Amino acid sequence: MPTNHLLEIWNKCCSSVYQEEPVWVYGDIAPSNILCENHHFYGLILECWVIKGIVCDYAMAWTYFDKDSRHIFLNGLSDDMINRTKGWVYGWR
Repeated sequence: MPTNHLLEIWNKCCSSVYQEEPVWVYGDIAPSNILCENHHFYGLILECWVIKGIVCDYAMAWTYFDKDSRHIFLNGLSDDMINRTKGWVYGWR
């Protein structure tokens, strides 16, 4: 991804406003940490707990879902929440 696009994502993330209470969240939902066999969920590899907003939980939108599924998954979230989540994902990679 071009650096100017990453900088745009990061700037939107940093300028967004998080108005919810901070909570403990699992910060590494990724396909490699989801334990499945024969399309059945068995558990998560838990390695990264953080005190943040819930943006970590929405990171799956970019690490797990395709574009159409991402749109459905993020439906109803504010632009600020989406921008913070996207910044979390691309800043973390």
